[in-house]
Amino acid sequence: MRRDASVCPHCRHESPAWEFRHGRWWTSDAAGREVWYDEREARWRQRDDVPPPPAATYSVVVVSMGDPSRTAQAIWRHGNHDYTTGALRRMPPGTAISDGLPADRATALKDELAQAGTVVNLVEV
Repeated sequence: MRRDASVCPHCRHESPAWEFRHGRWWTSDAAGREVWYDEREARWRQRDDVPPPPAATYSVVVVSMGDPSRTAQAIWRHGNHDYTTGALRRMPPGTAISDGLPADRATALKDELAQAGTVVNLVEV
């Protein structure tokens, strides 16, 4: 059902339409109270219910490339991309080799890359 629809196209059941305001989808619950949809946690929240702040995530950006084979293995283990050694050899400095990583994975990747001779910076996104 579309978020802005008030009638389900399948069962024809009526429900209040959602309204997008202030970066959130709002509607009314069964008691008539305004609620908003927390997409990160996939649940409805009351008007004054504030979600916890999102955890910081990081991009891992190449400064200089070390052993491409060991670098590729480290990225495969701790990162979120899959590179061939040839692609890593051609990679210019300043390229993000993984992004959106939580702090612990980004740090583990940076540490293992250092053992392979690859120098990276962690950039909070």
